Amino acid sequence: MPTAFHIELAVSAANEPAADMPEKWADSLKVHATKINERRLFVIGSSEDYLQKLAEPSHKEWTPMLESGFVSKSERDATGISNAHKKNLDKSYNDYTEKLDTVFETVDGVEAKRFKEAIDNSKHIWARAVTEGVLRFTGDKIRGRGPAVIAPYWMTDYAKAEAMLREGDVAIEGAPYNIAYNGQRTAFRAAIQQKLIQAGMQILHSDFNTAMIDAQNSVIRDILNNNSDPVKRVAFVYPYDPASSFCGYVSNGPVFYLKVRILIP
Repeated sequence: MPTAFHIELAVSAANEPAADMPEKWADSLKVHATKINERRLFVIGSSEDYLQKLAEPSHKEWTPMLESGFVSKSERDATGISNAHKKNLDKSYNDYTEKLDTVFETVDGVEAKRFKEAIDNSKHIWARAVTEGVLRFTGDKIRGRGPAVIAPYWMTDYAKAEAMLREGDVAIEGAPYNIAYNGQRTAFRAAIQQKLIQAGMQILHSDFNTAMIDAQNSVIRDILNNNSDPVKRVAFVYPYDPASSFCGYVSNGPVFYLKVRILIP
């Protein structure tokens, strides 16, 4: 079976975002401050909305994290803790809405002044977060895209995909090749990119735990098999099999990269 392509894409070390990125992030939020508040009020404009759309779903998501046999130091069992949690959520609507109304209040003639000030004061936090995480997988337009962006472009035969390779990336064999269903390249890229970012972040957060790498690469395998045209590629397999297509993160000491190998039936 011929190889369409085989590439290895480096996950870069943590880099500071381009100088204008925190400013663009802040400006975008500040410009849309009024619209953000309007949407907030549209979605949760009453205590009933708050209960149905926020409090109750939050409680349902939180409750399973309690072990059924757990007993607190104050001798409350899991049922008692869960009931107290729900009651506190149910009573928190006024606190929720008053705090947000204050944040978006017009002050000194400036709409949402406190919200905008908070955004300006958070630019360094946003920059640190993307530096240590998502930017390592997405890259940026100025210094080059990251592996989670490059790989889907190679898998959809994007005209400029080869030129996207950076220092540290290796094109071992072949050229970009489309495995998406006809007419679905854009949707394919969006789905695969999102999963590659999410998987990479979870691996980072686990400090390259082997079980986490296996779990995330297995999900990548399944998403690719479900979203690509089986007529155009040999099925994806994990762990690596030289007779099958492969896409997954590899951690080898200090080296962390995304390996993609597409075989043609």
